[in-house]
Amino acid sequence: MNRVNVMTDKIFSLSGKKRTCLLIFLWFITALVMYIIFSFSAQSAEGSKELSQGLLNRILEIIPFEISHVFLRKAAHFSEYALLGAVSFCAFSFTLKRKCLIWGWILSAIYAVTDEVHQLFIPGRACRAFDVFIDSLGAAAGIAFAALVFFILGLIYKRVKSGKAKSDSAP
Repeated sequence: MNRVNVMTDKIFSLSGKKRTCLLIFLWFITALVMYIIFSFSAQSAEGSKELSQGLLNRILEIIPFEISHVFLRKAAHFSEYALLGAVSFCAFSFTLKRKCLIWGWILSAIYAVTDEVHQLFIPGRACRAFDVFIDSLGAAAGIAFAALVFFILGLIYKRVKSGKAKSDSAP
């Protein structure tokens, strides 16, 4: 976790208005992803099925093997929450700098629960604990990916910085 903090402190060492703009941008993107998830969940069962069936038909035109409709829907759950996990992790990493992995996952998992409860009020939709599990797993995967990217960027920054220090101290 310390490498993530080094990266956020060094690579993105912004202050003042630039830092405020970055924070606003990251939280805006997080809210936008949440809105998109909400919009998909607000579709009736029939509308949601039509959308996923159309996407499935396009995918089947490209790939040579069969994918089930259920698999596609679960993959969509996983993917949209992987995105939410990644962007919320980034937002928390620049806001709190500590425990951003945990807070990103907590936000995503709580949103997954509220999203499933929201679906209780949509015609033909249901609240499924398994979907919350898939969503939370997707969020964890997205956070892990973003943390890995931060870790690699931190290593690159450290290497570049140590290379500059060596060249600066050379006679």
